[in-house]
Amino acid sequence: MAKKSSLADLDIVDEGMAQQDGLAERLTQLRDKRVEPAPEARGPARAVGRNQYRAGKTLLQVMLDESDHVELSIIAKRRRATMSDIVKEALDEWLSKRQLPLRVNR
Repeated sequence: MAKKSSLADLDIVDEGMAQQDGLAERLTQLRDKRVEPAPEARGPARAVGRNQYRAGKTLLQVMLDESDHVELSIIAKRRRATMSDIVKEALDEWLSKRQLPLRVNR
């Protein structure tokens, strides 16, 4: 069963996040159409392992208010970026502002 995110539970229109680009409305429509397949219909379970993208990398966690996380997710989707891209860019700006040589967004 797919993990349900807080974004899936969000009432986008009532929360005032509806925008002219219609992304919030499309997310709502997709959420309403989504049907969970029966466990036997999913096929055989695959071995879980790190994918090539994650090889040689480590996890950095940041604790944010849920509402900030939802807004950042929507902003990222509208810009066709990942949350990882946004955080890497922010870290690079922080490092550059302090004249530190390290860059994480390569």
